[in-house]
Amino acid sequence: MAMLRLLDKRREVVFVPSRSEEPDPRSDSGHFTRKLREAIQRHEKDARSYKTQLFEIMERKARKRAIWEQLLEHAIGLFRKQPDVQELQDKIDAIKHACMIDIIRIQKRHTPISVYMEYEEIMPVVDGVRHYAIARGSDGIGQLPGLLRLYEDEREFDIPTVKVALGL
Repeated sequence: MAMLRLLDKRREVVFVPSRSEEPDPRSDSGHFTRKLREAIQRHEKDARSYKTQLFEIMERKARKRAIWEQLLEHAIGLFRKQPDVQELQDKIDAIKHACMIDIIRIQKRHTPISVYMEYEEIMPVVDGVRHYAIARGSDGIGQLPGLLRLYEDEREFDIPTVKVALGL
């Protein structure tokens, strides 16, 4: 159904022989893919750095240390504030939320080559989940559309999964 809706949206561009030489940037699937890739890479890089810090803190807490190492770490920690686990997790959740919002904004700017499946009544509405069909290939119809499922809850939203779903 998503492919039919994309073909219907792209009818004037694909099936009419008198196409204009200057393509509309909203209808360019390459531009759309580039924008998505840039947004996802930016947020993925930020999330990865916080996840690394979180992993280091968890590893440090789980590791058994000698008493002198604990005292030294405590003395150094008095002068330097260490981020706690909850603070880092909140930052990661905020990055995931920002990534999801960016993906939704980019999709809304490129409606001729994407389909919000619940809005266009292709799929039933499920609380907390959005489904998108993204045009792929030349002229946005060269391949079957990519299906993207976005969880609105930051804890369930996963940036690498979105990256794989979009084929980036």
